[in-house]
Amino acid sequence: MKQKIGVCGVDAGLLMVGDPCYFWRNGEESAAEESIKEWPEVCDKIKELDKNSGYQLNFKMGHAGLGVIVETTYGDGVYPVFLETTEKGKRRLVVELD
Repeated sequence: MKQKIGVCGVDAGLLMVGDPCYFWRNGEESAAEESIKEWPEVCDKIKELDKNSGYQLNFKMGHAGLGVIVETTYGDGVYPVFLETTEKGKRRLVVELD
């Protein structure tokens, strides 16, 4: 079953998927491998993106899994988000970037 669960607004031409508790920890240090505190630093990272594969965010210990960033097809906008669930209960999140 495919169900629209909402939309995701994009104002940087990018979409990020990750657990927010790793980035904002009530004043504690972030779990991110690279601590990005200012928007210009974020912009520098954006320039490193491979349009076809996105950018993997790593934990401080160097292992993958913190999150991913992907460039949208048409830049800024509002993109629909769907939750797909199989009869066996498997789920996946789908964001239509086109």
